[in-house]
Order: sequence, then structure tokens, then C-alpha cells
Amino acid sequence: MSSSAQSNTPAAQSTSFHPVSESATAPPSVESGERCRVLLEQFNNWLQATVPQQPHLVGILPVAIQAILLYRTKQYDACIGRLRDATDILRLVGCPAPIQP
Repeated sequence: MSSSAQSNTPAAQSTSFHPVSESATAPPSVESGERCRVLLEQFNNWLQATVPQQPHLVGILPVAIQAILLYRTKQYDACIGRLRDATDILRLVGCPAPIQP
């Protein structure tokens, strides 16, 4: 039997290693969700006030949308990470960060 045939057997498939961190299986905390909600709300308010005056900042919207989608799927740490990315990008283009994630 060839090695490729052996890797497709049920025994070979059941012994494959698939690491899963505890944080990936733990339910998201209410505090993290609330923090994300507040940060997203503050960022949204800033975007609505700032982008009409500085339309070149519209490029940050895809990052903000990704953060919203992560929030909706309760991936709060990833949401905060995307908000950090957004503030870092804004700093790089010379705009003060509107939030501190």
C-alpha cells in the first residue's frame, strides 16, 4: 500500500493533530463585547464627523467594516485588533487616533 493510500485511512485521519486553544472554545466575555461595542460606536461617530471633511480618509472604511463583522461574530479580540490596525493606519497618514483600543 502506498503512503498516500495509508494517509487516507480512518486511523491515519483520526491521529492527525489539530490544535485548538482554550480561548477559541471559551465563550466570549460580556466585558469584551461591551468594550468592542463602545469602541466601534466611538469610531463610527468619528468617521461620520471626519470623513466628509477629509474624504481621503475613506480608505479606512474596509478595516472598520472588518472590525464590525468580527464584532457581529463575537470575535472580540480580533475586532479590537482590527480597530488597533485602523488607528495605526490613521497615525501613519498623520491623523490623530480617534480611539484607544
